[in-house]
Amino acid sequence: MPKISKGQTLEDNNSLNEVYEVDQSRWELYYAFENIVHIKNDEEIQRFLEVFTTEDFLAIPIVFDLVNYKKIKLLEWLYKKAIPLTYHDYDDGNALHVACGAGGNLEAIKFFIENNILTDINKKSTRYGDTPLTLAICYGQYDIISYFKEKYSINSISLQDLDVILDRVISNQDRLTGRGFITNDKKFGEC
Repeated sequence: MPKISKGQTLEDNNSLNEVYEVDQSRWELYYAFENIVHIKNDEEIQRFLEVFTTEDFLAIPIVFDLVNYKKIKLLEWLYKKAIPLTYHDYDDGNALHVACGAGGNLEAIKFFIENNILTDINKKSTRYGDTPLTLAICYGQYDIISYFKEKYSINSISLQDLDVILDRVISNQDRLTGRGFITNDKKFGEC
C-alpha cells in the first residue's frame, strides 16, 4: 500500500490509494482473463472483454493475449468498438512485436497494418532493440517476412538490425541447447 512520503499531504495519499486500488483490481481482472483466453470460445471471451474499460486496454496487455492465441475476430470486434489496441509494454514493444515473435501471427499483422492501428515494422523495443521485422527474421517467420517485403518494398536491412538479429539467434540457440549464462545456480532460460 502506498505510504505518505515527505512533502505529501494526507489528501495526496488518499489519491495514491485510489490509484493503487484501481490498478490492483485491473491486474486481478487481467489475470482472470489470462486464465480463460486460451480455453474459452470467442463468445465467452467477448463477454469477459466487455468488463474492461478503455483505460484497461491502454494499461494492461490484453491485446497481447488476443494476438498470442490468434483471436482475430475478437481484435476486429474491439476495433469496431473503437477500443485502443496500441498497448505497449515496459520496453516499448507492441502487438506487432508479439505477432512477429516465436508464435508468428500473419493474420494479426495484416489486421494491424491494413487498419492503420500499428504500422511501424522498424519500431525498436528499448530493452533489446528488436523490431517486428528483426523478430520475424529471428524466428523464421517466412510468411511474415514475405508480407513485409511486399508491403514495404524491403530489399535490405541495416547492420544495426543484423546485430540485433544475430544476438537474438545466439540467445535462442543458447537457451535451446542449455548453454545459457548462469545466474543464482540456474541457467538463464530454465524454468
